[in-house]
Amino acid sequence: MLMTTGTEDGELDCGGMILNNGAYELITDCTIESDWDEDFNQTALRAWAKTEKGEYEITGKVITLVPVRNRRQLDNGDWLHTRITEAMTEYRYQDKVGYGLSEYCDQIIDGVPVGKNIAAAR
Repeated sequence: MLMTTGTEDGELDCGGMILNNGAYELITDCTIESDWDEDFNQTALRAWAKTEKGEYEITGKVITLVPVRNRRQLDNGDWLHTRITEAMTEYRYQDKVGYGLSEYCDQIIDGVPVGKNIAAAR
């Protein structure tokens, strides 16, 4: 599992684990590049992860996607809106193919996913 999180200052933090031949390896560095459609839903991804034992390049192609939203009210009365896109994704690593979810979560500010602004700035 590979995960990146956007920080308040616009940087990305990453981490996770690689399961390799039955043993877990801690991810020490990683990147994820995503392709998007016109509604800013992921369509594909390219991930690179580094562990103490090696480096891994993984690609993913979205098969189908479900967009959902989460709304919650803070104690001060403000509302937070989170857009969550969960996609069944075909993953490839070397000659191996696997299937699982890719999930993207974005805070919505002024009607725009925050990640859209980060992606456009890169």
